[in-house]
Amino acid sequence: MPYREQKVAEAIKSAVAEIILEDLADPKLGFVTITAARISNDYKKATLYFTAFGENVKQEEVLEHLNHAANFIRSHLKEKVILRYLPELTFEIDRLLEEEQKIGKVLDELNKLQETNKG
Repeated sequence: MPYREQKVAEAIKSAVAEIILEDLADPKLGFVTITAARISNDYKKATLYFTAFGENVKQEEVLEHLNHAANFIRSHLKEKVILRYLPELTFEIDRLLEEEQKIGKVLDELNKLQETNKG
């Protein structure tokens, strides 16, 4: 990603995280962390990746809630980030943490197998 796109994506990421924390306070969301942002080459679409933590928090429900609130978030975004085009926002679940946990479990199982084969 070119430098300018990175800077714009980072600005959007920070601003959206702030909006979610301050203006979209909803106990159903739990603790939402915006982990990454990607912006299209024409700056008209932005995809924000998130993780959500908390008791009884389901990632898919948070995803639905965030995508439903995208226009609200976008309207607040124009007050925080000055751009020629205000991008359409879509949210995606950041699956990296889940993948890392799966890999960790597989590695643990392999280590256990190795230990039993040695002994």
